[in-house]
Amino acid sequence: MMKRLFSRDPGDSSPQPSLESRPPQPAVTGPARPIRLVYCDENGKFRMDPEAVAVLQLVKDPIGVVSVCGRARQGKSYILNQVLPFLPCLKS
Repeated sequence: MMKRLFSRDPGDSSPQPSLESRPPQPAVTGPARPIRLVYCDENGKFRMDPEAVAVLQLVKDPIGVVSVCGRARQGKSYILNQVLPFLPCLKS
């Protein structure tokens, strides 16, 4: 079931660029680290983090966001570990 969520729609006939035809991406330096995507400001409003916006503007490929929330010790890590093998960008 999860594979269906992350795969392309079979009816989608839009051409996908091959790896060879993609322009080279700028080199990323330093270790990977999490970045804050959204935060709550002093007025209680949700805001986009400017650093996250800048990073996302560099990404040319489609992206997806996976978010899991809940109380402590209710299986958040477990469900993410179950989803991880289906995320193509994280496969080694």
